[in-house]
Amino acid sequence: MESTGSRRKKGKGGFSQMLDRLLPKVEMGRTDRLLEIVAAALMALATMGSAWSAYQATTWSGVQTFRLNEANAARALATRYWNEDTQFVAFDATMLIDYLSAETSGNRHLADLLRQRFRPDFHDAVEAWLALDPFNNPVAPRSPFVMDEYKSTLKDKALGYEKLASQKTLEGSKANRIGDNYVLLTVLFASVLFFAGICVKFKSRRVKAVMLFIGLIAFASTAIVLTTFPVTGSGVSVAKIP
Repeated sequence: MESTGSRRKKGKGGFSQMLDRLLPKVEMGRTDRLLEIVAAALMALATMGSAWSAYQATTWSGVQTFRLNEANAARALATRYWNEDTQFVAFDATMLIDYLSAETSGNRHLADLLRQRFRPDFHDAVEAWLALDPFNNPVAPRSPFVMDEYKSTLKDKALGYEKLASQKTLEGSKANRIGDNYVLLTVLFASVLFFAGICVKFKSRRVKAVMLFIGLIAFASTAIVLTTFPVTGSGVSVAKIP
């Protein structure tokens, strides 16, 4: 028969063996729990990043729409002023032809009357041109339309609105590029969600760790890029085209 001391030694030995078997399993369970917690936190952060990127992409799309509408409005005004300027140039040319015809035919009364009826923008140019004696001076300009004094306020407005239209078009294109970049970030954050979600499905701890590591690297890289992008609020400013 075994003595009491022998039974106690065997009992202690059995307890130690049981601890040796349980402790690795406990450690394995803690590691799995830690991986799951990190994966859950990563999924939460990636969800917020994806939502923010989608919001910014939508907002920048609105900015693009407003800027292109402003460009179209400015371009329409430029066309309007170009048309009006063309009409005034045609009117000035007709008045000049009639004036020169009256002048050469000796009809002083009609010539003086037409000369007084020139538009203000055209009158100064004609006076400066006539002061150069264009009928006898071969180096004089061929018409008052090429004189520095001939200034068209409508032409200046048309050029200004064309410049504004080009500026707004560039702003719209820039907003489009920024919006596309935010769409790309949304896709990248979605890939982070994929790696963080799928890593907990594997039984192999090594595979879990690898998938989670890829997700962490993807999230860190995308988050760093996100901080370099411009941000716009929901209140998109709309410029008034006078």
